[in-house]
Amino acid sequence: MPQPQELAATLRERKRAFEEAGTESPALSAELLLAHALGLDRQELLRLMLMEPKRALSAEEAGRFSAYAARRLQGEPVAYITGSKEFYGRDFTVTPATLIPRPETELIVDKALELFGSAAESSNNTHKTSQPRFFADFGTGSGCLAVTLALELNQAAASGAQSDAATAQEAAWRGLALDISHDALQAAAANAARLGAAQRLEFRQADFSVPLPQLLEAVNSPLIGAGTLDLLVSNPPYVSETEYRTIAVEVRKYEPRSALVPAVDKPMPDGSELLPLLSSTALRLLKSGGVFLMEIGHDQGDFMRALLQSQSCVARQIGPESGSQNAALPSELSGTANASGQPEAPGPCWLEWEVMQDLAGLDRTVFARKK
Repeated sequence: MPQPQELAATLRERKRAFEEAGTESPALSAELLLAHALGLDRQELLRLMLMEPKRALSAEEAGRFSAYAARRLQGEPVAYITGSKEFYGRDFTVTPATLIPRPETELIVDKALELFGSAAESSNNTHKTSQPRFFADFGTGSGCLAVTLALELNQAAASGAQSDAATAQEAAWRGLALDISHDALQAAAANAARLGAAQRLEFRQADFSVPLPQLLEAVNSPLIGAGTLDLLVSNPPYVSETEYRTIAVEVRKYEPRSALVPAVDKPMPDGSELLPLLSSTALRLLKSGGVFLMEIGHDQGDFMRALLQSQSCVARQIGPESGSQNAALPSELSGTANASGQPEAPGPCWLEWEVMQDLAGLDRTVFARKK
């Protein structure tokens, strides 16, 4: 008869097996999978380890942990095994149809709250309003951005209204989440319902890479149209074909390619194909003073600086200048020069813009405000 497996010893053995196999984050992987096998979260597991390190696993618990570990050894991400990933302090259900949320994407939420949170609203008269506010999330995936923004922005609006329920209701944020994947939208809607954001969000299956009139017809929502949005966010596919072929196997083999590499009609996408389209679309959909926030690849900062400069009202850049302003752009977006030699964009234009860096010091998030 096999000896019962003790908690601490079993965890050590799995950590060692993951280390020997070269599994990414071996200790964290083992802890999260064991916690999942026991029906606990990681903190509960760690407390149990301190209190009862010799606690025996039941046959069912040991079997579940062994099955999860086998999947992890094949390269399957922990989030797909457990079906959950934390984002901005909340657990989001993830499926193979959705990209796994990354910590760097939280920078979009941070910036949105900096710009539209209660402190910003009270200090900037141009933002004060009791009217409903609207945002859109293009390529919502698991809904981590849309759901988080719906919850955090409305919490900030309620706080800014100083307990005036009527004003808070009038100033509430509503959002529209788009994705081309029906399965991803199902996961996003389920996350919104479970986390309490469903009443503030609409979900539409649509391809944001099509011409804008076609997109608006497909979406068919009063939330989105020319000059209706206060905020547009996106974490679009931006990985090049070259990078995709060398990316970690657990990403390449398990996460949806369509959420990583632009689906364009060319053999070797460089990853930047959708970025000019999204910036141009944002200019048309945002209100005056509206904000565009988008995640980009770490090597796409110079491209975006040149693009935003070509679409800017004046040659204005927030923060220290860095990189070349001469990155290759599609000719139709390169802009023209005025008498002073500065590029000017016809029609709607960016009043201010910035390419922000992540905690590793890499270009990661685009911010732009429409005039």
